[in-house]
Amino acid sequence: MIKENEILFSEKQHFSPWIVWGTLLVAVLPLFFGLYSYWQGATTGSNMGKATLFVVTAIVLLITALLSSSKLETVIKREGVEVRLFPFQQTFRKFAWEAIDTVSVRRYNPILEYGGWGLKGFANDRALNMRGDIGMQLVFKNGERLLIGTEKPEELKEILSKLQMFR
Repeated sequence: MIKENEILFSEKQHFSPWIVWGTLLVAVLPLFFGLYSYWQGATTGSNMGKATLFVVTAIVLLITALLSSSKLETVIKREGVEVRLFPFQQTFRKFAWEAIDTVSVRRYNPILEYGGWGLKGFANDRALNMRGDIGMQLVFKNGERLLIGTEKPEELKEILSKLQMFR
């Protein structure tokens, strides 16, 4: 018997390293080259001032730090699904089974369907994903949809199957 508030499934995901390193290479290296050029007394052919270059570099480094520290946490309990995208969400968002019409595990195209990884999508059809192309699709009774990425699809399917007996 499943106990109340018992964690049945838990997963933590991080962005793929290529997203973090790609951000660094594409955005930070040209900025560092600009800073180095300023220190050497050369101009970059840009109208960007030294202070602006420092601010832009700091912002890009902050975004890179946020990407590298981001994690998607998913918890499934008898009462429902809890999810958060840290550090953007400090507390878990809870979805009771009573509010969910259907739930399934499916393959999806992150770029074509949602525009990439992270918190993506549109008003009534959103996704929380960090990597990969498999997720748990929640369709709510009010018609809204939320796809939560997973790297443990078989374990997730097993837990969802067990939960059907108690709903």
